[in-house]
Amino acid sequence: MHSKSRKQRREEWLAHVRAWRLSGQTQTAYSRQHEINLPVLQYWIKRSRTTAEHSAPLTLVATQAPADVMPASPAGHLTLESGVQRLHIPLHVTPQWLAALLRELA
Repeated sequence: MHSKSRKQRREEWLAHVRAWRLSGQTQTAYSRQHEINLPVLQYWIKRSRTTAEHSAPLTLVATQAPADVMPASPAGHLTLESGVQRLHIPLHVTPQWLAALLRELA
């Protein structure tokens, strides 16, 4: 029987990282449920962040919504969703603050 290639192992672990992020579970709980090694999962979580940092940089693009779509004074919030996670951001934050937040979350 042939062992898995390096690429196959990498894809398998990155699939676990994606599934863990969407699960809402702690790393420990996810590792126990899937009977995988916690330190190895943590290694791949860290590695996936490093890989993401080397991909295309985050860019904010200025846009103008039509006046009939947006109120004159920004009220409410922007909602970002990823799986079961939801982040509400007030509309009055600066683009610099939002860019810093998104860099930290990436």
